[in-house]
Amino acid sequence: MNIKLIVDELYPIRKILNIKENFNGNVKCPSGLHGDKHPSSHIYENHLHCFTCRKNYYVSQIADFKGISMDSLYQELLLKYSEKELKEYFNHFMKDKESKQEKKEIKKERNEDFISFTMRFFSK
Repeated sequence: MNIKLIVDELYPIRKILNIKENFNGNVKCPSGLHGDKHPSSHIYENHLHCFTCRKNYYVSQIADFKGISMDSLYQELLLKYSEKELKEYFNHFMKDKESKQEKKEIKKERNEDFISFTMRFFSK
């Protein structure tokens, strides 16, 4: 089981940030790689996106910036969920991820088929 993946998906991002959103949902970038006079990052369900860095930051990365261990965050999740629930969530997430990958590959094949059809049709 991948603890990092579980923490990134289930640990509340607002809690790790320990900040309140301003009126439009933007917060300062947690990376510290650039000045952030005006909040440049938007909080989404399980990550935030910095429009200045053009990067997504997940709970595990923010925890790393703050020196917080994955294990301590995982232990907090265990206060809310059982070990069994977390394992089930992980297995479900992995199946869903595989399904999305399969759909992406099918779409790519269909797109390639359409392109080759178009090339054959218009090359005559």
